Order: sequence, then structure tokens, then C-alpha cells
Amino acid sequence: MKAEELPRSYVETVNNLIDEYISYREDGTAYWTGNNEDVESEEQIFREAKEALVVHIHQWDKKDITVLKDAIIDLKDINELLGCMDIVPYDWDDLPSADIPIYVDTGYPIYAMDKSGRCLTSNMEVAQLYIDGHGGYEISTHPVVGMHPYVTPRKGSFHTPIEWLRARWMQEHHYEEYSDWIFDRFDAPDLSAEEIRECKFVDLYTLEEFVNER
Repeated sequence: MKAEELPRSYVETVNNLIDEYISYREDGTAYWTGNNEDVESEEQIFREAKEALVVHIHQWDKKDITVLKDAIIDLKDINELLGCMDIVPYDWDDLPSADIPIYVDTGYPIYAMDKSGRCLTSNMEVAQLYIDGHGGYEISTHPVVGMHPYVTPRKGSFHTPIEWLRARWMQEHHYEEYSDWIFDRFDAPDLSAEEIRECKFVDLYTLEEFVNER
């Protein structure tokens, strides 16, 4: 198969994913870089691309939900090009995801969430998880008045007092569970658990002065 024979759908859908695996000879013939064998057919390209996409999805780093969304859409496109009858291109239960807070009803449904609280929801929409200072939450494609975007706490790596306070607040409200050692970097001897719990989430910065690095 020569380069000019590669279908436009291939170029648009999987070019960035498997270009590293395909090279071209001077006569334009496409071959697999790893073993120097000719690319035999369009179907072979799509099947290789499908495998690469599945790996790409499985290894998603959970930083940007749109990367996961685009990969799933590409997988759906390849399934159609291969004549697959799959209505759903991927098993939603197997999607990688940042830890979704236990108080969030994933029956929305939420298929996956990135570390910034952006969720992949029904109809492949991206929506933000918002929370308030009283345990309330909302999943919306637009900013929610009185709420702020949820951000996944970095377990074991609370580098600032506000991160430490937010994690303590989440634990006091039973939204998250952490091991005691995770909080070892900072301490707040003059701040009670009740004071942290009763403070509004958005006002936790007012308690930073009580937090000291050990």
C-alpha cells in the first residue's frame, strides 16, 4: 500500500497515534517501522490503530478529560471503518478515572473524571464537578454561583497549608479517607478538628495562619 492510498479517515483519526509505527520508502510504499514489513491493507492499519487506541485509553494520565474523550471518539470512528457493530466503543466500567468523591452520585452518569474535576458524562459531554462549603455538589457545563470547581487532593503530597486544610476538611466531612501519615508534613496544634469541619470550604484560607510545617 502506498502513502497516497491511505484513506483520509486514517489521516484525520489515527495519524498522531500510529505514525511512529509506520514509515515510507522512497517509492511511497508504507511499511511497519518495527519489522520492515509492508503494510498489507487498509484494514490492517485500522486494526493496529484500534489496538493503539485501546492502549492509549488504558494509559490515560487522568490530567485532561478531553484527551480521553477524543480517544474514545476516535475508537468509535475506527470501529465504524472496520464495520464493527459496537454501539459503545469501550466498556465504560473499565475507563481509567481520578478518584470520584464518595458523595457524588455516579448514576448521572459519570464515566470518568480527571484530576481537575472535569467529568465525561452522558452523550460524551464534558462537565465540571462543583462543590460548596457544606457538602453540596453539582455537575454542570457552566459555572455555578456559590460553588467552586472540585480538584482531586494530591494524596501524600500536600505541599501547601491550604492543600492540607482542604484534605482535612474533606476527611472531617467523610468525603475522603486518608491515612494519618499523609498529614505528617504539616500540623495545626491550635486548630481543632471541629474548627476545620465548621469552616466553609471556600473560607479555609482564613485558617492557613494556624498551619505550620513540621
